[in-house]
Amino acid sequence: AHWGCPPGHALMVGDTPGADILGAHRAGMPAIWLTRYADTACNRAEAEALAPEARIADLSALLALLRAPARHPPP
Repeated sequence: AHWGCPPGHALMVGDTPGADILGAHRAGMPAIWLTRYADTACNRAEAEALAPEARIADLSALLALLRAPARHPPP
């Protein structure tokens, strides 16, 4: 609200599914899980339950992901 950006137009990139992905989804934001140092069995289980919109191994993959055409489920 401070920057005049609705949550659906923002994006959370985080490495802790239980805090970052869940927090983003509760705020109405899409979320990307950064797995670089956080790809553990516990985090994978949380990520499966929380369903991040994407997963990236490092931040260098973020730009390509953001430039990719949006994928929407069929009607």
